[in-house]
Amino acid sequence: SKLYYFQVHLSPGWMIKMINNSAKNILSVIVVCALTIVLTLPLTGVFYGSVKENTVINEIVDSSSQGQGQTETNSIHIQTRSLHKITASSDSITVEIRIEGRNENILSTTLSLESNDIEVIADNSGVKYTLPIQTPLGALQLASEISSFDIDVSDRFIFFDLFVNEIAGDGPAGFCGWSFTVNYVSPFYGAGFGWIAEGPNLVDNDLILWSWGCFGDEMLRLSTEKNIVRANEEFVTMVEKPDMSYFHIPGNPYPTVNFIPAETVEILDGPFGMGSTLGTSDSNGITKLIFANPGEISIIADGPGYVRSNTIEITVQLELEFTLHPNTLNTKSQGKWITGRVELLDPSQRIDLETVRLGCVGLEQSSPFIRPVLNSKYGFVSNPSLEDTDKDGREELIIKFGRRETIEFLLQYTCDLEILGNLKDRTPFGGDSNEIRLI
Repeated sequence: SKLYYFQVHLSPGWMIKMINNSAKNILSVIVVCALTIVLTLPLTGVFYGSVKENTVINEIVDSSSQGQGQTETNSIHIQTRSLHKITASSDSITVEIRIEGRNENILSTTLSLESNDIEVIADNSGVKYTLPIQTPLGALQLASEISSFDIDVSDRFIFFDLFVNEIAGDGPAGFCGWSFTVNYVSPFYGAGFGWIAEGPNLVDNDLILWSWGCFGDEMLRLSTEKNIVRANEEFVTMVEKPDMSYFHIPGNPYPTVNFIPAETVEILDGPFGMGSTLGTSDSNGITKLIFANPGEISIIADGPGYVRSNTIEITVQLELEFTLHPNTLNTKSQGKWITGRVELLDPSQRIDLETVRLGCVGLEQSSPFIRPVLNSKYGFVSNPSLEDTDKDGREELIIKFGRRETIEFLLQYTCDLEILGNLKDRTPFGGDSNEIRLI
């Protein structure tokens, strides 16, 4: 039979996992034994509450009338022992949702969840269920509709909850299948009606992770000291994992996860991390990387016994020499421009001025920046000049920036400047500026 216990951790499958992860903890074994008794109750007809009492949760289409041009719809009321019910936020919230499939990442995005409901259809029965979008299952259903991938939901064990059997064609195999966590915590209830009854309200910036994995698999979190680097520049990645398995038991505070370094985990490149191995994390979870060629590179952390990590996009820049003139700016100056010079390595290189920006050294692409003057009414924009001011045989492209804008930026951020942008062939480039002093 298919495995449906991955999304409800009060299950035989969960008990095996807990024993495997906590064999050294005698108390956990006692808890498992107690839960074994509790879990016999749903199987004998006693419903472990997950839906508000007397709530209409589904509509059944009579199979005997299908194909005959008529349908009969019945409302079904289910008597439950609900402990409490979440109240969805009256406002839209923005969460991160990540779906890690069996062999690749299916989706990584931010998702705006409104306060209304969404319809989920159980594929095995054709029953339609309505639940809030602001639940892990509601968010998954919305993501599938927006991103056009299929999910297969079953209500075979509706006394627990709806269960996600397949996502984008990845289904259960042996003791492996789909599970979900919110902020790296596994709830003791389901992702739909279980979450309504027992879960906390989702809030902005929550991470909903649906992952295909096997018993004992641990989650990974990947971070880098920077995601914009120069070609041949060494930088550091960090791989971490939760220091234990975190579960949420109804009625208790939602846990805050602590992370520890993950050792001997591979860092992989390429789309979905399916390329070559770049390195392996050390005992501190550290891997040092260097990329020789400029471009955009995706990296992940993965390995046996782990759920694939988040993906990080690394921009590897071609390094170009860059200077700003004058290098001393009077804050009371009424001058219009400051002049930037970017030295080109090859006469064939052309810079896409629309992508050029000045920012603080070491900050990321989303940080504040200064755009160059792009109004074509100025001759230096409509007909940009190339000069070899330092007489080294390499031409420099002249780019103008607003003087007042640059002064105000430096007064606010007090940092060293660098130029960022792309060549016409989309090759990213960067270069540190000379020191600019304000007087």
